[in-house]
Amino acid sequence: MRLISAIVMLLAAVSVGAATRVDSLREAIYSPAPFKRPIVIAHRGDWRSGTENSLRAIRRCIDMGVDIVELDIAMTRDSVLVLMHDDTIDRTTTGSGRVSDYTLEQLKEFNLRSPIGVVTRQKIPTFKEALALCRGRLLVQVDKWPHFKERLLKEAAEAGCLDHIILRSSWSSLRKNKEIGALPREVIYIPVLVCKGDGDDVRLDDFLANFDTPVISFSFRHTD
Repeated sequence: MRLISAIVMLLAAVSVGAATRVDSLREAIYSPAPFKRPIVIAHRGDWRSGTENSLRAIRRCIDMGVDIVELDIAMTRDSVLVLMHDDTIDRTTTGSGRVSDYTLEQLKEFNLRSPIGVVTRQKIPTFKEALALCRGRLLVQVDKWPHFKERLLKEAAEAGCLDHIILRSSWSSLRKNKEIGALPREVIYIPVLVCKGDGDDVRLDDFLANFDTPVISFSFRHTD
């Protein structure tokens, strides 16, 4: 029995220490070598097969082999982070009003709607529920995050998912850069360079000088 117990404990230790898919994705992102294939990001999950920002939409991403899932967060009246894109829950649920009008328990009484408005059995997920599903499987790009930065980082740390988190924004001043620099080293921060056709090179030089990031996002305002 002692021998069997020792083997079980050893196997458990190896399993915990084994590299996950997220580790492989992070390695690819930070590697100076070109990507061997495109990295696929699903916007609000696979919302065509499951309601946007739902656990089902995330599961579909896992099943399809998606690399990164983009999710939006909002905070309830009792300070719980949930997944929601709009300012109100009117479009995507059977309820109405702002997320901050409700406690989590009250929000769970509503059902999510499909992309064409059909009522489903799905509920508004918490950020923690989403992280539990993504852990080891998907990187998580969080949108609408600046107002909830500290809470987001706390919940991600508690879930053991800080190294899953990707944050993206267009902040570019030196003061803001220093603020971003205070993020945990595990978090991937992607600065967004909005290209307007005038002064783009200067802004890019500023980003390269002040951001320690493996990725820069370019947003083009023109096609010339």
